[in-house]
Amino acid sequence: MTAYELFDFMISTGNRIDVQWGLFITVHLAILGGVIYVDRPLRPLEKIGAMIVYVGFAVINFFVTKNQLDFYIAANEEISRLAVDSCCRDNILVAHAVSRLDGAFSALAKNTLIGSHFTMAVIVTLSVIFDKELTVRWRGRTLETNNDEHS
Repeated sequence: MTAYELFDFMISTGNRIDVQWGLFITVHLAILGGVIYVDRPLRPLEKIGAMIVYVGFAVINFFVTKNQLDFYIAANEEISRLAVDSCCRDNILVAHAVSRLDGAFSALAKNTLIGSHFTMAVIVTLSVIFDKELTVRWRGRTLETNNDEHS
């Protein structure tokens, strides 16, 4: 592949990563919003069901994003190999790809992926476990008062 084909591949892979991050953020906002704004505490079976669905989503999202990130990094490494080739020795884009690898981009990206998924798993788990307390705190009133309004 030429440098420009590799850049095209890397950019399209980066777009897929962006889509996965968007999905990751949207699902977490929906879960946290649902936990906070539900009119009653979740029942134990609902909590278990929510956690099963969430863990399934989180695992799939993690591995899809990691797979895309591995492709992205591999394309970046392949572009960097072209830095010594006569076609690309003076190419600024290729030089940029080399500088990204020298700057430990790969490790940072993977650590960000792992850290964000772990952190959000902890936050979602705690919010599902302590859903009643979160609802009271964020809504500023007791659940009993809220239930009286709907009677």
